[in-house]
Amino acid sequence: MFNRELLQKILDVTHIRPHSYSYYLLAFTHVSADPIHNYEKLEFLGDAVIDKIIAQYLFEEKPTMSVGELSSTHSLITQGKTMTIASKMMGLRDLIIFGNTIKSKEAITDSILEDVFEAFIGAVYLDQGEIAVKQILKRTIIHLFLIDQLRNLQDYKTKLQNDYFFKNKHLKFRYDTYFSKERKEYKTEIYVNDVRKSIGWGKKIKDSENDASRILYNKLSKEQMATLKGAKD
Repeated sequence: MFNRELLQKILDVTHIRPHSYSYYLLAFTHVSADPIHNYEKLEFLGDAVIDKIIAQYLFEEKPTMSVGELSSTHSLITQGKTMTIASKMMGLRDLIIFGNTIKSKEAITDSILEDVFEAFIGAVYLDQGEIAVKQILKRTIIHLFLIDQLRNLQDYKTKLQNDYFFKNKHLKFRYDTYFSKERKEYKTEIYVNDVRKSIGWGKKIKDSENDASRILYNKLSKEQMATLKGAKD
């Protein structure tokens, strides 16, 4: 059953007076509760809105950052772990509507919390507009960035960029991403000097990029350790 009272408390904190509760009801409906009318499309919208607003924020507020630094910082702020923390901060967990296939709240994964935060942002965007979304992001993921709470949450794409890409200017790195209709998820290939080095998968573009980055990062780390060991021997 949908906890409208709890939703109202959360909306009150964010100074939102809903024009329509239908968006918010949809934002917290898991696919197990309704295979058709659920939060997946709002999640898609929210993800895109967050990406745009954070890119604009960094462009305006961090004028001394290079393009590479802007990219890695954007990845840091918009990564799934950050969304999960924001979801917990706002208490969105207790609003999720599940079907009978999910028996316990203990089954709520970080991935679901990430999805719900993005869906909530999508709902706010449709109901209130971009200014309201900016205010929520300033209170959550931007706030976490400003108080330096994301440093230890670096995703693998950011780690790869900071530890290898920026330190090896002679190497040309490229991400190629496309949607696989067969697997119904995104596939990312990372090329180094036009040679494919890793492949990653994910239901979102950033998830597939991070998966491919994780594989390449671990591969490069092992190669680096082997080189150091060889030098000592």
